[in-house]
Amino acid sequence: MGGLEGSVSEEDSSLTYRYRKNKGATDIIIRTEWSTNLTDWFTDGINHNVLSDDGSVEEIEDSILLDDRPRLFMRLRIERP
Repeated sequence: MGGLEGSVSEEDSSLTYRYRKNKGATDIIIRTEWSTNLTDWFTDGINHNVLSDDGSVEEIEDSILLDDRPRLFMRLRIERP
């Protein structure tokens, strides 16, 4: 899927996923999900911010607070509607 690249980092008590999305890829849905066990995945509690938009590509930053979770994982779920 051209036009999608990303990175995960820990910043200021949050786990952050930054990625670029080709706005022309209208045949897919992209969701950031989080988990503490790699089995159960959730979308609630994620802060979604569009950092930039040049008309064809968006740079997106999704983050979730680490809180007192001993482990926290993030992934992009890409689906066709």
